[in-house]
Amino acid sequence: MKEKKVQDDDRWKRNARPAIYFMAGVYVLIMAYNIIEGISCSIGSERIIMIVSAILFVIIGAAMVFFGMFSVYRNTKRLRGDMKKTEQ
Repeated sequence: MKEKKVQDDDRWKRNARPAIYFMAGVYVLIMAYNIIEGISCSIGSERIIMIVSAILFVIIGAAMVFFGMFSVYRNTKRLRGDMKKTEQ
């Protein structure tokens, strides 16, 4: 009984962390969008800094979203494999 609880806790952790990465990535992409909207109001070197930061935010946000989605897919695939093994 205790072993099943430990497995459930591990499964929850494996699924929760990628979901948090995905949500954080979406937030970073929203922040990048807000930075891009504000570029038109900036002048001089501030505009260059905002462009560079927007590009970095897009890259980091997209990577976090991709990593979150890929991890959820991988964990789901692993869970299906574990379920098939227990059925046999």
